[in-house]
Amino acid sequence: MTKETAVTQIVANIATLRGISNSTKENQIRVYANRYYDSACAFTGYSELPDALLSFVEDATLQAWMKRGSEGLNSQSAAGVSEHYLDVEYSLRQNLRYKRNPLSAVHAVGNEV
Repeated sequence: MTKETAVTQIVANIATLRGISNSTKENQIRVYANRYYDSACAFTGYSELPDALLSFVEDATLQAWMKRGSEGLNSQSAAGVSEHYLDVEYSLRQNLRYKRNPLSAVHAVGNEV
């Protein structure tokens, strides 16, 4: 699946789950989805992520979108409800740490001069 198709699917899934029908909010979600898709590719060594890894990007995208406006906070409480935020980038990397492209090391070594 191409990056654009994957990002479009991630945006559609989150919009459906959260009941979003506003194109501005969908565009905000798209920014996060692109960011975390690229980050996941860089971390795993894939040029295009396998479908099996897209759920991790979707989770990171949703976490980041839900956290917007509270970017500098680790937690917050309001009306007796406490929310604790994870570092989204760190969480994504932890989820992907054993899912790296086994051929990426071969390509990296072969490209060095």
